[in-house]
Amino acid sequence: MFEGEPLYHINTHLSARVAMLKPDWNEESNPQILYDRFLKAVSLTGAEFMERIRYYGKVWMPVRVLVQEAFNSRTDHHSSGRIMVLKQNMPWMQHLFELEEEHNLTGAIHYIIFPDSKDWRIRAMPVTPASFELRRKIRSEWLGLVNEDLSAKAGIEGCVFVHTTGFIGGNKTMEGALQMAIKCLE
Repeated sequence: MFEGEPLYHINTHLSARVAMLKPDWNEESNPQILYDRFLKAVSLTGAEFMERIRYYGKVWMPVRVLVQEAFNSRTDHHSSGRIMVLKQNMPWMQHLFELEEEHNLTGAIHYIIFPDSKDWRIRAMPVTPASFELRRKIRSEWLGLVNEDLSAKAGIEGCVFVHTTGFIGGNKTMEGALQMAIKCLE
């Protein structure tokens, strides 16, 4: 996105969308038009607010419990505690960063294992939630490899892929993805 100054700016946030409701410079503007546009803005922001409440109550907070359980049982999968296994795919990242901080274990987790639509993923942890920099990449000799080529190179059955940047990979089974993560720790 940037080196120094951002290469682009995101202008689709709520404030920008509300601002777009104001009449353009070359449109008619009077108190009734402004009031009608204000009511549209109230409707837009109200709907956004209600959606956020629904999301945090029905999605965000329940995920916290599941991530906490996985965090607490991370040594069940590897004695180092650096690999965490989730039983389902969910928005886990922010919760994990918070849990690491709360437990004075910032940077402790290196890899997350979780199911995807049909396979299992190994996800290298970023330095921060918004960072492309990783705490520890997936092994460099695996980058960009797929299927049998990756399985042969890794010595692990069922490998599917490793992204060329080393942030994510896949295996047909949870055990295979876990083996990939363990080898990445070596």
